[in-house]
Amino acid sequence: MNFLWDFVLGPLLAFLPKRWRQRSILAREVQWQRAGTVSGIYEMAAAVVALGYWYMFEMSRLSEAGVQAAADGKLGPGVTDTQVGGAALVIFALHPLTWLLFCFFLEGGVRLCSAAFGEMILGTWPLYVVERLIFWTTRPQEAHFSQTVSRNTASFAGAIRERAQQAMHKELPDELFHHNDGADDLLENLRQPPKAGLGPAEDCPHRGSVLSPRKSLDPQRRTSVLL
Repeated sequence: MNFLWDFVLGPLLAFLPKRWRQRSILAREVQWQRAGTVSGIYEMAAAVVALGYWYMFEMSRLSEAGVQAAADGKLGPGVTDTQVGGAALVIFALHPLTWLLFCFFLEGGVRLCSAAFGEMILGTWPLYVVERLIFWTTRPQEAHFSQTVSRNTASFAGAIRERAQQAMHKELPDELFHHNDGADDLLENLRQPPKAGLGPAEDCPHRGSVLSPRKSLDPQRRTSVLL
């Protein structure tokens, strides 16, 4: 059953915009990060397969038409098969359907990375546009287009940047500093960026709060936690 949720139904639901996914009765059964990653892989694979079939169909048609036109003398004297094939390839590359399939391939890559590294599940853009148009039409007082786009872009870029920094930095031991502020004895834990899913209160039984970043002996250490 997990295979069905993670690799069949989940990836299909991941194509939907967030509002539509949340209304589905199956939303609670899906691990969305895995489903979004698999959905992005499926979209990239489907775009490659569709692009391959489109290439074979269109190139065959264009090449046959070019050879026939050259045989009829419509292209002038001295036209070779190589020139006809090159012209057909240029026409294929400039065709709108070629660009559309390539855009879907890129979208699959973006959805794959956002789910795998940023934990953001992005639906496919045609359905997102439809959902936004419906939302702006039915609820114009709640629509804030520029704020929504800027917030989502900043969130996505920040999540990718944080994951990349964590992947490049090796795990380092924490640095503990004991000092007295006059009233209380304080133990300060200076560390690299917090581990995923863990906050100050989960790292230590004491109540904690994240302070402003301060300098340390190691430049990779960024977060100062007051225990």
